[in-house]
Amino acid sequence: MRRRPRFARGGRFQAGLVLLFALTIAFALPASAAKTPTLDFDWSMPDRFGLDENGDGLIDYFNTVDRIAPKEWIVDFVITSAPLDANGFDVYVDGVLRLSTKSVRFSLSFPYEDAYEVRVATQAVPASRMSAIHEVIVQDWLIVGVGDSYASGEGNPDIPIAGHLFDDYNRVSQNLRTFRNQLANAIQVATARQSDLAAVMAQTAKARAAKQAYDAAVAFQHAHCDKQSCVTDPIFHKTVCVPAPDLDCPGAVANSAAKLADLFAQMVLLGLEKTLSDIEGRLAQLESAARLALQSATTLVSSLQSIVAQTESDLANIRSQAKPVWQNADAHRSAWSGQAQAALRLEQADRRTSVTFVHLAVSGSVIADVIQQLGQLNVGGREIDALIVSGGGNDARFGPIIESLIKFRRSDQAGPAQIDAPGEGAAKLSAACDALPLLGDCGIPAFLGDITQSAGTMFAAALPNLPSRYKRLDDRLQNLAGFGVADILDIASLATRLARDQTLPAAELRHQLSAAMVSELTAYVQAGTPAARAAKTRSDLAIELQRIVNGPAALFDAAGLRSPVFLASDVALALSHPVGSSLQRLNHALLSEAFPLDIRSPARPITLSTRVYITEYPDASRDDNGQPCQASPFLPGVETPEWAWVAGTMIPQLNAAVRAGAATEGWRFVTGIYASFHAHGVCASDSWFNSPVDTLTHQGDIFGLAHPNRSGHQAYATAIFTALQADLYSGGLPRPPRPVAIDLPPPALKAGLVHFPIPTVLGRRYFLRQKPNLSSAAWATVTSLTGDGEDQILTDPHPLSRSAFYQVVAE
Repeated sequence: MRRRPRFARGGRFQAGLVLLFALTIAFALPASAAKTPTLDFDWSMPDRFGLDENGDGLIDYFNTVDRIAPKEWIVDFVITSAPLDANGFDVYVDGVLRLSTKSVRFSLSFPYEDAYEVRVATQAVPASRMSAIHEVIVQDWLIVGVGDSYASGEGNPDIPIAGHLFDDYNRVSQNLRTFRNQLANAIQVATARQSDLAAVMAQTAKARAAKQAYDAAVAFQHAHCDKQSCVTDPIFHKTVCVPAPDLDCPGAVANSAAKLADLFAQMVLLGLEKTLSDIEGRLAQLESAARLALQSATTLVSSLQSIVAQTESDLANIRSQAKPVWQNADAHRSAWSGQAQAALRLEQADRRTSVTFVHLAVSGSVIADVIQQLGQLNVGGREIDALIVSGGGNDARFGPIIESLIKFRRSDQAGPAQIDAPGEGAAKLSAACDALPLLGDCGIPAFLGDITQSAGTMFAAALPNLPSRYKRLDDRLQNLAGFGVADILDIASLATRLARDQTLPAAELRHQLSAAMVSELTAYVQAGTPAARAAKTRSDLAIELQRIVNGPAALFDAAGLRSPVFLASDVALALSHPVGSSLQRLNHALLSEAFPLDIRSPARPITLSTRVYITEYPDASRDDNGQPCQASPFLPGVETPEWAWVAGTMIPQLNAAVRAGAATEGWRFVTGIYASFHAHGVCASDSWFNSPVDTLTHQGDIFGLAHPNRSGHQAYATAIFTALQADLYSGGLPRPPRPVAIDLPPPALKAGLVHFPIPTVLGRRYFLRQKPNLSSAAWATVTSLTGDGEDQILTDPHPLSRSAFYQVVAE
């Protein structure tokens, strides 16, 4: 969709009308009837999600750190009522004059998401000066979506294959078949005309030969039969001639007659009358007619060949257009997913807040893949207001279970799997694909190819694995907040390996460095020992770094364990020696860029357990009355007892495992999805799932089968939006933003205590928070200070613990 007009977020355009209406009334009424003048203003934040600024038909996503975490937040203001004598307006933020303006519309930028006191005052004589004050909460909701195909939107491309292309393909294919048949017939005709011409040319050649033979015989006859014997009268001198044929004349006459008969025979074969008049002209006409017939047939062949080639090109063009458009084609990620639609609803529900939605879900993901998705997350230190997760279905073998139900008889039962007779499910799916020739290969053989176990067997074996996998996911989420000893040990290990091996980082580390950093490291490794690094060679550095990591007992704490903060300080100190710009850059990489989870908070979004939402799974097995489906053409090969198993065992137990995982890990379990799908299964008249025809016609393959369609994802969106709105708004207002993470330099250790030097803003409160170990859910504030606008130090008054994690936040 295209960018909505600025008045579309209710209130801006309407507010202008209110002002115009108020001024009109004030002028129209007598002074005694006019209301007491007032001053008030309203505000809104520009939309950030749901726009299509580039006009490509896709909702725009912010996928880069600078777009996810801008350096300022813009708020639009409008003065909704003002006294008529106001000459202009002064705008104060937290008591500081920010703007003087004559306009009733203006915008301000704010450095943080926070609650600000905004005061607007009229510019008039002091005695009549008026002002209005509101608390303006600058809040952009950062929503992150991760998970499996139910989170990505599988089965619902952003732009499906255009439906008319199937009709176009069938029509053009039929035309192509017709044209090819016509071409084949035309080629046969042309071949026949070619044969006809050859036959005519052969016959006319014989006729010409016969004519030449006849002409020669006639000439011979004349030569031997037209001879005369002449006598001259000596008196009157008259000459009298009489025929005097020679002995060859009788034979010549006979030969001439025979040659004439041959000639007439050839004329008869050519269909010409027996006459000697203009034989050559008539033969030429026969040849010309045969040539024209061949030329006409050849022209038709050439024309039909061009038509066939163009039609084949048209067909290829239709096939090239018959591709769905996704936000991410590899992930089958769509803005129609319930997660994205919930974020869109949140954006549209409140004009005073905006939404940034980061969509990372990938179709087919298991929990381990979700953890990898979180590894891509870099939101520039912003707090994540909601992390929405859909995960566990594929760990419970959801996809193979559907395939097994289609492929095997009574697949709900444990034990050997028996193929449906005779391959009923696969045959019907293949028939559905064959009915759509535009698609070619629909992926059905691969979809059903490798499944050998029954659904009941697979589910029973896989479901017990979910608790441990949810625990690993929660550990990863916890490690997104704060820094700890593991990260710092990783930094020291990398530094040591780089110095010892004198080689580039291994492949798993290299991709975490920028191209410029790899170039610097390459130059450093290959440059030997130039004078610029004479003061500290690589060998010396390696020895020192080894000492840092494996240092003498005196450098260990009382428990015999190395202090993580002291270790980080030692690494930073070692890397700060004058060994050239390359190592200084390496130091910067180690402490900020090389690891997504380094000890600097901007790479660590604060994701608290209470902001993680995991969604339950819908039930595809119910009919219009909420009863298990009978055998259904919408999912061929699945028998009535198999549907009953899905309804009574598989989905309830899967959702129970998801609920238990949420309770154990402290996540919010999003309900309402299972219940809303109660009468909307694959066999319902109003199905909220993709049938085989749906997935084939929408995305061109079978892999969207049994996934929610757009209506189903709207039900997802409703449940997620309801949960988000309840948590993010209190009394109808956005909650004030939670503390924000502070960009920290490496901490220091003095007198056994850890110190965090921070740049402060005047009047802002800063808190040093700690939790004793990674698995602890709560952060405890250990100290705080009020910023004075200068660099200040937060000090933990307690002795260091090797397992502790720290955060510094401001509010």
